[in-house]
Amino acid sequence: MQPIVLHTFKMPITIRLEGSQRDKALKLLNLHYVQDEQCNKYEDGKIVPKYPEFEKDHPEFAESHAAVRRSTIGYTVDVELLSDGTLRLKK
Repeated sequence: MQPIVLHTFKMPITIRLEGSQRDKALKLLNLHYVQDEQCNKYEDGKIVPKYPEFEKDHPEFAESHAAVRRSTIGYTVDVELLSDGTLRLKK
């Protein structure tokens, strides 16, 4: 017997890039803003910005890096509860 839908829940979802996804997003932002995947360099054993003047003059660049690290909440999806206890996204 096929399970039947007992209820549909509206659930908030969290969108967050992890690991290599976040690294790729940061590289893409760097390419967009300064045409260089790596915007930092090692100097005297420390990581420092390659383009400090650009970062100072373009706060949206730093904000884009902060934003890609944050979670985004506010979207909802419909999730169905089936009679066998499983959950699935509503088609």
